[in-house]
Amino acid sequence: MIKKFFKKTKNNLQAGFSLLEMIMVLAIFSVLTAVVTYNYGAFNNQMTLTNLAYEMAMQIREAQVYSLGVRSSNNTFENHYGVYFKAGSSAFISFIDKEPSDGLCDNASGCPLVCTGDTECKEKISLPRNMIIDDVLVNGVSAGNNSVFITFKRPDTEAIIMNGGSPVNSGKIEVIIKSPDNQYKKIVVKQNGYISVESDTTTH
Repeated sequence: MIKKFFKKTKNNLQAGFSLLEMIMVLAIFSVLTAVVTYNYGAFNNQMTLTNLAYEMAMQIREAQVYSLGVRSSNNTFENHYGVYFKAGSSAFISFIDKEPSDGLCDNASGCPLVCTGDTECKEKISLPRNMIIDDVLVNGVSAGNNSVFITFKRPDTEAIIMNGGSPVNSGKIEVIIKSPDNQYKKIVVKQNGYISVESDTTTH
């Protein structure tokens, strides 16, 4: 009886994983962890990119609403509001187009880059997580100077689009943003004031 008990115990102690089995389990676990981590990173970038696109669209909508609502700035109600985008930049500008209104963020060269108190710049908004403005298109073609000013002036809901210092009289603007892993979204602004966020499937 005692011999049987010790024999059974010895057999139980010998049961378990071999070294080869343990290595295989660890290898499988490592591969699964790597796949999940990679996919989470791509998903996280996609979510950040989508949220950023809607935030940029909201900034344009805000400029439209402020202009139509005659929002006061420095006790004057004649100002107009706009947004400035430049290809290759990791930030964009929200600005107040003060009277006399020209559809630009003055000083046109300093405001987008510096955003100091002596310009019409309202806020410089940085893009998160190494996102960039990949391109700015005017009616499907890269904008001259790679930049656009989008301004709204009451009582119209229509967008005043300035490509550099030249007005765009018809069509639409597409601001394309890119994540570090080459995912794309675009913000579309039509001259009639329609603003939307779309997936960008164009090869860049």
